[in-house]
Amino acid sequence: MSLIILDDMIVDDSNCDSQENKRVKITTACDTCRRRKVKCDGESPCANCQRGNYQCTFSDASAKRPRGPPKGFVALIEDRLHTIESLLVNLVNKDTIPDISNLSKDIKQFSDMSQNYPGYSDELTNDDDEILLNNLIHPNASNTLQSNTLSYLMLDNQNSDNALSDYVDPPLPNLPVNLKPIPEDISSSLFERYFKYVHPYLPIINHGNFYRLLKNVNDENQPSKLLLQVIMAVGAMFPPTVKQNSEYSSQFFYDRARRLLDYFIDVPRLSTIQALILLYMVDQGKPSSYRSQTYSSIAIKMAQTIELNRKNGAAYQGAKDRQTKKLVWWGCFILDRLNSLNTGDPLVINDKMCDIDLPSPDEIDQDDINFQNNEGSSSSTSYSNSSNYKQQINIFISYIRIAKLTGQILEHLQTVSCAGLQASWNHHATIDIFESLLSEWSRELPPYLNYAPSSQNIPSPHNLPGHVASLHMLHQTLYLLLHYPYVAEYDKLRRGDRNFRTSRTFIKSMNICNTAANKITNIGGKS
Repeated sequence: MSLIILDDMIVDDSNCDSQENKRVKITTACDTCRRRKVKCDGESPCANCQRGNYQCTFSDASAKRPRGPPKGFVALIEDRLHTIESLLVNLVNKDTIPDISNLSKDIKQFSDMSQNYPGYSDELTNDDDEILLNNLIHPNASNTLQSNTLSYLMLDNQNSDNALSDYVDPPLPNLPVNLKPIPEDISSSLFERYFKYVHPYLPIINHGNFYRLLKNVNDENQPSKLLLQVIMAVGAMFPPTVKQNSEYSSQFFYDRARRLLDYFIDVPRLSTIQALILLYMVDQGKPSSYRSQTYSSIAIKMAQTIELNRKNGAAYQGAKDRQTKKLVWWGCFILDRLNSLNTGDPLVINDKMCDIDLPSPDEIDQDDINFQNNEGSSSSTSYSNSSNYKQQINIFISYIRIAKLTGQILEHLQTVSCAGLQASWNHHATIDIFESLLSEWSRELPPYLNYAPSSQNIPSPHNLPGHVASLHMLHQTLYLLLHYPYVAEYDKLRRGDRNFRTSRTFIKSMNICNTAANKITNIGGKS
């Protein structure tokens, strides 16, 4: 069977007698049919144009737009990629940076080619080209997260501690926002308030490292500006130790921190996680409560990204700041449990995905040791002796343990239905187990955290430390959480079941809820 190829038709001549019955394949339609998107018979003029009295024309097929990239385009891209790869390898190995004139020439040549071929325009502007070159020459100025491959290359570097430091806390971004400087006496006072009132029960910031960085004249080596604003926002929430200046309120620093936040959340950093934890504290109780949940979620995701929750994670491969990293992770853990308790939302952190050890009272980062030895005697907010540091860690461990119990209770209550609780023996048994665990937690508290309203040695009114008050209020809240469903069930069933009010379950739960509520009120009046 042979094919006769005409100008615009392919016709099969194997059976000329039945050619009229054969389907004719048209390779080119006239301009009118193509524009109207109708089938053309390929004749000149075609049937459609004859019926509509249109002018039937066929455009030159050679005028079609060429397909595929222009000649040399792919080769140029490959050369450019190889040049960038070689630069990255040299930067990782901390070798001398090779001459980048060839790369600059390639970028210019690529831009010239884009002008010759408008369909393949370069999306990088001249400013972007300069940024790309600057980031390759000065990697520390880059505010983008290294790829996973580059991160693992860095971990294999001989200077593993420095590499891991960059991995956990990359260089800070360049900020276009100009903030009004804060007078030194105001900032110092706010820092002291933070370390006096918050740090003892939430020691997520390396005390010694913070003040060491704060003394640096160079802004690049100072603490994160975001973290500084948040610390001052938290410090301004507590009674002033110097003359009060209404201009520098907690809301003032909170607004400044929010202006900076967008420049820090693109890359996970240890300092950003610390700032987000404190932002959650500042935002609690405000009408915009959903924003605090956002802070919590971002902090947890960042912590998981740099593997603070894993014992053998990349963040713990070096010996630097191991204790601080543990404290930051467990701070995220406590935050997650408190947020779920406040909102009723499911937990974000799965206990099974966390194998990091609890912080140890006997472990202290080197910066804190140096700060304690060099400046401890002259600072009212520093550790006067090692027992104070151990006491802080033990307080934090007590928070972690009660947070774990909170998560277990929330998971249980979120997975069972409140309907028919009084008949669920399995649920009764679980409640008994939780009550036993809550009692055990209370018995194992160190003496400086005990609080018994009936004791004669209780602190005087308005003198109960805040961390002691919050711990015991959370403890009593969990009793309310366990037994409130039984009390609430009565409101639903009292019309249909008159005997439910006298049931042992209802009476026990009501008594426990009353006792817990009274203790919370008593603690609140003394804090």
